[in-house]
Amino acid sequence: MILFLSYFYKGNELPVRLSFFWMSYTFTNISGALLGYGILRMRGIHGWEGWRYLFLIEGAMTAAIGLFSFFWLPPSPTQTKGILRGKNGWFSDREEVIMVNRILRDDPSKGDMHNRQALHLSDFWASIKDYDNWGLYLIGLCAYIPP
Repeated sequence: MILFLSYFYKGNELPVRLSFFWMSYTFTNISGALLGYGILRMRGIHGWEGWRYLFLIEGAMTAAIGLFSFFWLPPSPTQTKGILRGKNGWFSDREEVIMVNRILRDDPSKGDMHNRQALHLSDFWASIKDYDNWGLYLIGLCAYIPP
């Protein structure tokens, strides 16, 4: 999601957008815990245990949001036409040029990004062998894996 937002916003605009993203992540965890508590109390209804309802309901919600996002979120600011996004897209040609130019002026290195190339197992292995990233991997494992 962070990479996706960087396609649309300049570096000085990203912190505010990312703060909304992380705030929504926290609220989702809170509401998910409350929802889970309520769903687990459904034990015995139709002979099912509460955890079965929890897996079914939260799994269905996650799958529905994931599928909707896959079809609704555009790949880039210049490719906004789609089934759920409309045949005309979100932006006019002039707006697309303005968006791309302002992002490239902010960070010229984004002009030579090859983000549509397929990833291979060798790319994954190269990232694992990069010892400079191990601290980041450890933080991610500790912070985002539930206890």
